[in-house]
Amino acid sequence: MGKTTGPEIADLLGRLYDAALKPELWPQFLEHLAGHLDGRSAALRVLDTTQPSLSHSATWNFTDEENRRYRDYFIQVDPFYRLLRRQPQIGMQLSHHAVSDREYAQSEFYSDFFRHTDRFYAAGGFVMRDSQRALLLGIQRSRQRGPFDEHDRQLLHSIAPHLKRAADLTRLLAREDALVAGSCEALDRLEIGVLLLSESGALLWANKRAEQALSGDYPLDISGGQLKACAGHEQAALRRLVSEVVAMGMGRDHPGSNALRLLGDPENHQPLVLLGVPVSRETASFWCPTERTAAILYIGSPAEQRRFCHDRLRQLFGLTPAEARVTELIANGLELKRIAQRLGSSQHTVRSQLKSIYQKTGTGRQGELVSLITATLSPLVL
Repeated sequence: MGKTTGPEIADLLGRLYDAALKPELWPQFLEHLAGHLDGRSAALRVLDTTQPSLSHSATWNFTDEENRRYRDYFIQVDPFYRLLRRQPQIGMQLSHHAVSDREYAQSEFYSDFFRHTDRFYAAGGFVMRDSQRALLLGIQRSRQRGPFDEHDRQLLHSIAPHLKRAADLTRLLAREDALVAGSCEALDRLEIGVLLLSESGALLWANKRAEQALSGDYPLDISGGQLKACAGHEQAALRRLVSEVVAMGMGRDHPGSNALRLLGDPENHQPLVLLGVPVSRETASFWCPTERTAAILYIGSPAEQRRFCHDRLRQLFGLTPAEARVTELIANGLELKRIAQRLGSSQHTVRSQLKSIYQKTGTGRQGELVSLITATLSPLVL
């Protein structure tokens, strides 16, 4: 093929960085790169530098079966790869400079792996390499087409630094995606709702518990991307809470409270408790500063929290349902006589249950029990 022009290289680099942002586009980039070199196939593989094995690959015009066979065995007998491994430097090479056509044609690798797909010549090399991993680029061409030349090698050499940056970007974004996915999973497992709000008060994200609150029989709704109190007389208080927490995150002092209790319509809604926490402006994005998370709003239902505390007491200390209920009432300040009345039990039964609770929790007095429960559950509830 003729010499690659500047606009063609610019288009190629654009596709390369598109692939860095969207890994599913790597095969398309490899297809265009191979097209500039009149190649039959292309592969970008992450390899273990301590032994002939690979952990990941992006390919064009390789079948899944071919990728599997290369990973499981043929990487070990690939003569071009074995030559590259012996060279300490990174850089682009041409296969016919390293292995003669006759030697390659007689190799197990060509005879059993590449012959049936008419892949004979290769160009490529290590784009990056350290003590553990390496990134190997390879373009393959048919024997009839002839070997790659110096112009082909120079083209690969010119894009290699960009390929390294793109690979670094892909790895960085993959790590960030994993952190975000793990964080979302952790937040979704909380027994309280979590809402992330922008500087304008718009809802950016909600965990599963918050989504349930916004769609269930609670006095909080979402309208036009903004939080809305179901009871009109509570809307002003909700707006004030959001604006004051956002203002604190932007570094402006506000004397207002960051907590709010929404009641809504008692006949149709369960009460909600809201707690706002500002987020430092240092998290602002260069490109979209208004899209940053400016405030976190924790929401919880007293009824749900009671159920949560009841379940956790049973799990953490091995309490029976009745013992967990007695423990909750003691933590709420009730005396044994009132607890017995509340539960419809005798004081003797409650004392017997309390004795068992002391044994299971390792406490000996009600004050110790309350301190233990408060210290144990306070990080887990709103």
